[in-house]
Amino acid sequence: MRSTRLRQISSAALVGANNDLIREILLRMPAKNAVRLKLVSKSWLSLISDISFIPGRNSNATSGLIIVEGGMSKPRYSYVSLDESKRTTDDEPTRYIRFFDPHAPAPLKISDSCNGLFLCYAKATAYQAIQSRLYVVNPSTHQFTTLPLPPTRQTNWKDFRLLSDPCKSPVYLVYGIELSSSDSVRNILEYSSLTGVWNLFPVDDFDLVHRRYKGAFCNGALHWVRKDGYSYRFDVNQKSTKKLPKPPLPEYWKSGTDLEYFGEYEGNLYFIAHDTGSSTLIVYELHKDCSGWFMKYSLAIRDINIQFQMGPNFQQLGYLCCSVLSFVKVKNEGPKLVMWIRNGKIISYSFKDNTFSEHCDHVQNKYGKCKAFKF
Repeated sequence: MRSTRLRQISSAALVGANNDLIREILLRMPAKNAVRLKLVSKSWLSLISDISFIPGRNSNATSGLIIVEGGMSKPRYSYVSLDESKRTTDDEPTRYIRFFDPHAPAPLKISDSCNGLFLCYAKATAYQAIQSRLYVVNPSTHQFTTLPLPPTRQTNWKDFRLLSDPCKSPVYLVYGIELSSSDSVRNILEYSSLTGVWNLFPVDDFDLVHRRYKGAFCNGALHWVRKDGYSYRFDVNQKSTKKLPKPPLPEYWKSGTDLEYFGEYEGNLYFIAHDTGSSTLIVYELHKDCSGWFMKYSLAIRDINIQFQMGPNFQQLGYLCCSVLSFVKVKNEGPKLVMWIRNGKIISYSFKDNTFSEHCDHVQNKYGKCKAFKF
């Protein structure tokens, strides 16, 4: 009996001494339960306080979206759950993002999100003595870290992107682009949490990118789209750029205004266009070898109108009738297209079973466009 008890104690001690194993166990716990375990020991406190520690996330499925409404000077945030079993608009994820740094030089804004981490910034004006700030924020554990600023002129920065996969590594990367005076891209900026420094990589033949759409990370490369539909690919390992063809866009596609979404889903890059001629949302997928695009899915605007009874003029409103917020993977539900529609509802369409879902009905946006960040 004594030897059995000693073996049990020995096994427990071995597990307790293995930080990698403890991290894996804690990552699979609900966030609120994991945070309470900070008091167990100093080593557990260190693990849970790490900025990249995201409990409750053992997959890359999206549980919800943080919606950004209003102007950039005073953005309004709300959280919308995409989980059918958890219909909630709990404000907790956004509350911390809005107020985590009371000494910020300007209103805090979200630049990007990746697997539970958020990249935020507060941009100071030229008349303020204080510098702008760039942060990586973990709303699940209420932790944030302030990053050093890139060694370039602040007025030339654009489109910061966050790359993180806490299930694989605690290291995260931040990418951005530096524009020249003619608005072409001069350098790719790269920050690693492992080294704590920024590196600059000069690029050539990289014309003006679409200011409204962030770069998208897919298969080891960052992609940026132009207004005319062409895009650029920056290989993060080879540090090289390549121009990609544009999708076979419809005849009535308008440069810039009819681009609804540009982003990654399940290892593939997607370009979603609004064909105003046929009132259809067309989802294009990039071939794995980056040789071209093909049509993967389509959704008729009239189907949205029929489902939600938007009225006879709904289709004629163009991009004001609906706005694609995200293309996401929801656990056990397959690919979903998440949209805002004119009556303030956040809805989604499942391409797996061709059904609609309604998630909330309080997002009013008179400009027809709002932003969404995966959480």
